[in-house]
Amino acid sequence: MNSSGGGSDGRRLEGWLWIEDPLATSKWNKRYCVVSFDEGRLYFYESEEAKEAQTSQQHATVVHVGDDILDRDGARPSRLAVERSARASLERPTLPDTALSDSEEYRRLPATTESSSSLSLGGRLRASLRRGKSSTKKTSSIGPTASEKDKDKKSGSFQRSKSLSRNEGRLYRNQLAEARPLGRSLDSFDSLTPLGEPNTSIELTGKQAPTIRVLHASIAPREHCFDVLCGDATLRCRCADEPQMKSWLDGLGRCVNRERDNDSREEIDVTFWIMDSKGMPKKKNYYCEIFLDDTLYARTTTKMHGDSLFWGEHFSFGNVEVFNMITVRMYKDTEKKRKGPTLVGKVLISVSQFDGKSSPLEKWHPIVGSHKLEQATIRIKTKYQVVPVLALKTYDNFLHYLQEDYSVLCQVLEPIIPAKEKDEIAQTLIRIVNSCGKSHDFLMDIVMTEVHNLEDENLIFRGNTFATKAMDTYMKLVGEKYLRDTVGAFIRYLYESDEECEVDPSKLPPEAELRKSQETLVLFVEKAWAKIVSSYPFFPVELQEVFHGFRVNLGKEHDTVAKKLISGSIFLRFFCPAILSPSLFHLMQAYPDDKTSRKLTLVAKVLQSLANFTRFGAKEDYMFFMDEFLEREIPNMVHYIDKISSPLGEAESVHSTPANVDLGKELAIMHRILVELISRLNKADMERVGALPLILHSISQSAAAKARDPSRRNDSDQDLTSLESSFEERDRERAMSPTAALTSPTNEGRHPSLLHSIRQSRQSPARAFTAPGYGRRVSSPVLLAETSPSVGSPSIRRWWYAADSR
Repeated sequence: MNSSGGGSDGRRLEGWLWIEDPLATSKWNKRYCVVSFDEGRLYFYESEEAKEAQTSQQHATVVHVGDDILDRDGARPSRLAVERSARASLERPTLPDTALSDSEEYRRLPATTESSSSLSLGGRLRASLRRGKSSTKKTSSIGPTASEKDKDKKSGSFQRSKSLSRNEGRLYRNQLAEARPLGRSLDSFDSLTPLGEPNTSIELTGKQAPTIRVLHASIAPREHCFDVLCGDATLRCRCADEPQMKSWLDGLGRCVNRERDNDSREEIDVTFWIMDSKGMPKKKNYYCEIFLDDTLYARTTTKMHGDSLFWGEHFSFGNVEVFNMITVRMYKDTEKKRKGPTLVGKVLISVSQFDGKSSPLEKWHPIVGSHKLEQATIRIKTKYQVVPVLALKTYDNFLHYLQEDYSVLCQVLEPIIPAKEKDEIAQTLIRIVNSCGKSHDFLMDIVMTEVHNLEDENLIFRGNTFATKAMDTYMKLVGEKYLRDTVGAFIRYLYESDEECEVDPSKLPPEAELRKSQETLVLFVEKAWAKIVSSYPFFPVELQEVFHGFRVNLGKEHDTVAKKLISGSIFLRFFCPAILSPSLFHLMQAYPDDKTSRKLTLVAKVLQSLANFTRFGAKEDYMFFMDEFLEREIPNMVHYIDKISSPLGEAESVHSTPANVDLGKELAIMHRILVELISRLNKADMERVGALPLILHSISQSAAAKARDPSRRNDSDQDLTSLESSFEERDRERAMSPTAALTSPTNEGRHPSLLHSIRQSRQSPARAFTAPGYGRRVSSPVLLAETSPSVGSPSIRRWWYAADSR
């Protein structure tokens, strides 16, 4: 099934969502929701049949979101896909004491059928109910501040919402439905109709357009929740999984802001690392809450202050609204329900102190609170980044360059930049090429280049290279749901288990028995391996296509290398790191304690040895007892690798939409990075990157012009005009220059072709660097001579693509 979150006029985005009931605490109603990009509205129905009855005469391209809906082309899921899903559900082993996942629960609940009509809606009642209910929850959601909650309590809204029973709420809604005539607008019932009721809709455009805000799992009642803020009212939605939520967020965002890609904007991203604290009273439980201005965005887990008070938790928020102050509040938790948590202090971080720096700022901050905490501090690392994004057309030439010359760019930058910058470039670049549908070609090129340059095949994916970083990012991008469904429940099981599995005699607790610990470790490893080896029917087809490409490129004569390459990708860079550090892969929020961390380490150690097709050596003789498991499961490992790298059948070849990515934002980030790095290139490297310096300079000029004149046109025509003017000005200066006769006649003859190519690119931006009459694009630049200092910096003036006569 294909999910998509983007759309344009003449399209719809539809699928199932859970809508939180405002009249009953923690109750969710299943609604079939439709985003109409033509009308700019979000519709709610009891069922898909009810929607079909209302829209049967409308003809628009539909993008469905959900595992049990039609695919992108309007066809039912293929028989092979259905068989794979059924077979996987039978083969997948289960773990004890684990609940159904959201997606499983999502599919099991039946949808009700009821005819409906498309109606408008208001929501002031929802606002009062939301504020009343939020004041009773410890996990308060994004929305009302503490002062607003106190005000609601004093006004009595808390008592009113609490006294309304579930049956009374149902009777109230039935009476309301009977009172309104079919086809009549609900504008007159604004104060009566809660958001998300069947047969209603929300306006997504205009002055009353809502705000879409993601709820962090630490403050949301369930995972994969987001809020639609309509004035004072709040509609809380829940998706089955992360990919579906991203699709809905992208689709709703595009509908709310239709001109997102046609105008300049600023995107604010903020990332926090709540590390540890000193000077707090011991033997107490503490947790922190993160506020942007007065809005709660996240909450850490509760930690006991023993020898140290350590969280090590990471929070990242993208595309947030403008704010001025970051506040981290620390609370002392208590088991006394009547007393509740106590605020012990807070940290204030002003946005102004970042001063435009995109690098993280790590600092020990004093905790402002009681006089008893004068020496108390907390270590917080914060990254605040404002990304200026131009109209998408401005990046046409830059995007074309990255699609065509990524290999040369990576080869030039590989030896001159540190691992940290390499990681950021690889992550951004893989998201860009993936959004353009070229991730397969990109990975084939850079990974195969690295493999052919390696002298030792055992070192595959063990270095900080572009290939390694890009593969890491791509697997997280397309395999996040697969990873969570495969090992997520097992990792939660280890977090909650008190069983001892330490097998190193030097680390074994005195009260533990070695034999029993060994048996427990075998049990843990077998559970993890059973989840993985039986999960191949759910394996992401995008990754399967890439792995099959590895085997095809290496050929049968190097099949052993191909298997090491695939096992290194999926285990060394994906499964085992996720087991070792679940918080980095969003599988768990809390950093594991020492005992849990040791259990995760031992399980990952055994699985990595299995993936390497090796036994334990003399350095780890305490693991010899696991060799029997390794020898027994090697055939199953080979079978698993064969399955996840086998060719896709016709029915299996899913034409999936690339992961939802803000392409303009990613191009803006890549532009900023490369502008900083281009000055490090020497003359030889500058020749290899060709037109890149001039392209970067052109985008920088567009950004500066837009800053000076916000009414400036937001398209690439002015950028091309600027390039054309630069060459014409150079012609005039060269004609008057005494060194004009020294210019190469060959290069002189190519110059008009370039000018003509720039002019022609107005009709075809993709041919901006293709000389007319030759039909091929040249990767190496030709020296055209110096230009006037007014055109640009020396590193930008000199090199440009020229046509090749071959």
